[in-house]
Amino acid sequence: MTEQSKTKPESLAGQMSDFSPKLSPMLVKELRQGTRTNMFSIAFILLHSFMILCLLVAMSNPTSDDSSAFFWFIITVILLFVQPLRGFSALSSEYQMNTMDLIQMTQLNGWRITLGKWTALNAQGMLFITGVLPYIVMRYFLGNIDIVMDLVGLLLVGIGSAFATAITVGCSVFQNIILRGTIVIALGIAFTSLFTIVTSQVFGRGAIGADQWFNIGILVVACIYGCFFFLSFGASRISPLAENHATRKRLVAIAAGLICALFLYSSVDESTIIIVCGIILGMSCIDAITEPLPIFSRVLLPFSKNPITQLQALYLSPGWISGLGFFLVCSSLFFGIFVAANFITGSNLIEDREDAVALISGFNLFVLPLIFIHLFLPKETAARFAFPIYVGVQAVIIGVTIMVAAIANAVGRWEDLIYTLLPFPSVLLFAYGDHSISKPHYLFIALGTTLLCLIVPLLRNRKSVGEFFTHLKPRS
Repeated sequence: MTEQSKTKPESLAGQMSDFSPKLSPMLVKELRQGTRTNMFSIAFILLHSFMILCLLVAMSNPTSDDSSAFFWFIITVILLFVQPLRGFSALSSEYQMNTMDLIQMTQLNGWRITLGKWTALNAQGMLFITGVLPYIVMRYFLGNIDIVMDLVGLLLVGIGSAFATAITVGCSVFQNIILRGTIVIALGIAFTSLFTIVTSQVFGRGAIGADQWFNIGILVVACIYGCFFFLSFGASRISPLAENHATRKRLVAIAAGLICALFLYSSVDESTIIIVCGIILGMSCIDAITEPLPIFSRVLLPFSKNPITQLQALYLSPGWISGLGFFLVCSSLFFGIFVAANFITGSNLIEDREDAVALISGFNLFVLPLIFIHLFLPKETAARFAFPIYVGVQAVIIGVTIMVAAIANAVGRWEDLIYTLLPFPSVLLFAYGDHSISKPHYLFIALGTTLLCLIVPLLRNRKSVGEFFTHLKPRS
């Protein structure tokens, strides 16, 4: 036997038992470790055990809906809660084990690290989904099952699982477990509420019609952008300041908002489209205005070529300074979508002064914490912990709003004075629900506080702003 014939079986076996070298090393690492964990094994065994139990119940009583409800309950719990929670410490564990610096010494950048962890978790989720498919087929042959609705439902659960996993992986960049848990819980509640509303609209009308397909379409667009946003959020926070992740994030946010705006020509309710566009643009604005300031000489060099690129740097370059410009761009885009909804659908979404005050207060709601961050905190603290402080300030503002609302309801005759002395945007939005902001001075208050939120941080950091524009000048 020749030497070549001896090595062929070994190389073939090695190729069959190992991953392709074209795959990301982070993906291979996470897949190998993830499939060997006890949590994955227990969840996989429990899934099949409960699926078999559901089939036995369905065989004993085919007309009962209890087995179907239990069937989807188990799938939802495992794919939307158990599986995403495995990404809760995906990035923070690398810091705890002091392996993040070692990973960054390789050719893997921040995006490839977060994408590899997210892809590995979703590849394991695909094992759960493919394991469920035979049970869906068997339920179809037992009768009283719409297999098309079941497959669409499984697709939506899979997309929701990918989105929920992206949330946990992106938020795992924070090493503080309290901050990480608070953000994940808040986003989880919002995600669960939105997912419940959408699925009830899609599956609450029997067979899937054109209206439901359009609803599914805008849901898919929103989930795809959500996955990209949270993965990019985590990647930008673990990458060096010299890397530019902001341009791609902000361009994708604008594109996603425009794609969702195209659904105005469909049968989707215009209020749903406006809410989805507001969430997409709002999340991207929060990320932009809390970004740390980068190394200007490195990231602004591509923007200093000509006047067009210099203009683009005002809203596409990294850092919260250009994030304020991006906020103005997103506000203009959202207002344009608002006007387009009025024109295309024939509805009148802005009827009087109160609606205008509410719209401006909605914009101001995103930038109000910047006053407290940049006015009352040291510059170093504000630059390093901008996002955690932003979340804390927003939580305090929500608490103050609840107290102000309770006081205003208790002393009804002084509510106008209370709303004027505490013109927080959340307070004005609450007053809008009670139709208490019809007076002209509320419009000037909303405009004035919004301008202050933009001007105060720039004045407070005049040196950084001057450095920003200095590096934008073309070099001879």
